[in-house]
Amino acid sequence: MTLRVVLADDHPVTRMGLRAVLASAPELVLVAECVDGKSALSKILELRPDVAVLDLKLPDLTGLDVLAALDEQGCRVPALFLSAQANEDYVTQARALGAYGFVTKDTPPETLLRHIRDVAARRAVWSPAQRELFRDASLRPALSPREFEVLRALATGASNKEIAQQLGLSDGTVRIHVSNIFAKLDVDDRTAAVTLSLKRGLIELP
Repeated sequence: MTLRVVLADDHPVTRMGLRAVLASAPELVLVAECVDGKSALSKILELRPDVAVLDLKLPDLTGLDVLAALDEQGCRVPALFLSAQANEDYVTQARALGAYGFVTKDTPPETLLRHIRDVAARRAVWSPAQRELFRDASLRPALSPREFEVLRALATGASNKEIAQQLGLSDGTVRIHVSNIFAKLDVDDRTAAVTLSLKRGLIELP
């Protein structure tokens, strides 16, 4: 059975390597390569592939943003994240958004192919360490990807105006995100939010 794959990664060398890996499996057909988040979102919505392989840090929209946008539009294409590092924050957010796995770019080709086939069949491919992380997730507040971005910016000491400029948001939107973060963390100020987040391992110091 043919499995159609959309690949999104902004690094040409990575795409070339993944293209070669996919070519070694006749049933896996690469139907689109995307270099940024907006084109990935567009192609996935247009082609409805059997699996989407997404880099995390894409230009325009992150891989997490792409997955969130797909969900908002009712598109449930199985997604596998492929990133340089499996940061715990990102892994947890990916699962919360409906991803089926999160692997690093040094994953052996045969393992990656197996994971792609499993994800296409809607079988999760989380590692034992990642599953252990999810068991601890009940201790973590349900922050959205954008709220995590704002929280990490708060940890740098940035003001609301500076955060708005960094993330391309309005000051009012940032204030709403900060208020939501305080409510979810059950804190009253920025210092308490950052201190608690570092203690729980929600973020790391920049």
